[in-house]
Amino acid sequence: MGNAPTMGDDVFGYPLPSGLITYYQRGAKGFTTPTWQGVICEVWVDPKWQYTVANDEVTITGYTGAIANPVIPDTIGGLPVTTIGNRAFFERQDITGTLTLTGDLVIPEGVTSIGGGAFRGCSGFTGDLVIPEGVTSILDGAFASCSGFTGRLVFPEGVTSIEAQAFFACTGLTGSLVFPEGVTSIGRSAFAGCTGLTGSLVLPEGLTAIEMGIFEGCSGFTGNLMIPEGVTSIGSYAFCFGSGFTGSLVLPSTLETMGENVFYDCSGLTGNVDIPMSVVSMAGDVFTACTGLASVTFKGNAPELGVTSPFAWMAYTFKVYFHQGKEGFDASEWQGIDLEMIPNRAPRFRIIGNKTIKAGQTITFEVIADDEDANTLEYSASNP
Repeated sequence: MGNAPTMGDDVFGYPLPSGLITYYQRGAKGFTTPTWQGVICEVWVDPKWQYTVANDEVTITGYTGAIANPVIPDTIGGLPVTTIGNRAFFERQDITGTLTLTGDLVIPEGVTSIGGGAFRGCSGFTGDLVIPEGVTSILDGAFASCSGFTGRLVFPEGVTSIEAQAFFACTGLTGSLVFPEGVTSIGRSAFAGCTGLTGSLVLPEGLTAIEMGIFEGCSGFTGNLMIPEGVTSIGSYAFCFGSGFTGSLVLPSTLETMGENVFYDCSGLTGNVDIPMSVVSMAGDVFTACTGLASVTFKGNAPELGVTSPFAWMAYTFKVYFHQGKEGFDASEWQGIDLEMIPNRAPRFRIIGNKTIKAGQTITFEVIADDEDANTLEYSASNP
């Protein structure tokens, strides 16, 4: 039960008994693996652990009986534990204690995947939720409805995939939510109902799509919201934050489509929102009840719209701006909102390095355009 004692010669006899194994408690000092004193030596694994073996790797599938602060073994039978299986601890409310995945509930460094529903409904956990190094994917519903958490949610740099409802309704999680740059996909409703999250929401640069309902009901976020470049679509109800979110909204130049009610009731959004030239469709009620917004400026042509207006129940001073020459904006009022055109401005020319231009002289000049959308400018020059 303790550290390795001082050993004399041939303690286990000679020849060694066939099949003899020495076990020691995790953390005990002085033991060596895979052998100690010439005998096979392994960490003691509680026989209540349930598991399967495939390709010489172990998947934990459960544990029999109540358990407080469980320590998941890193090996069983000499094979590495690499996965916590689907529904391994599903709705196990008799599992209690701090869940840090590196402390009181220890998931070994070799684990790369936390299965679907693995800890769903385990309401006895408290404190922070720190996903350990080595985990690359968190499957659907892995921690859904784990309402006992009272601290931060921290991801390791290696995570690349967070599936649908992975942290759905984890209402006790607090603090900012920052994703590693390697995350390339976050599934539907992955964080919906996480009402305790406060502070910044920092999305990873590798995303190409924001799925439906991903942060619906996360009312505690503050500060600016920047959707990263590369994102081409935002699903319905993705950012229904309510009044808790405050700050400006920046959409990427790559954005093409926006679903229904994406920013519905985000009354804390302020300032102007630029709709990129790349946007071709906006469903109904995208900005409905965003009463803090002063205006929206369309950089390109009017997108295809849904059955209902994207701008219902806005502030009475709210305006929509569009650039001269863009199509689809042909009335003083558009979608029931005051519409104002931004006129184009002629380019200006500046001579570089010369005060006076003489006949036959070669000159260098630059074209200065006020058009911030970087539209193509056509110009010609003749000599002299």
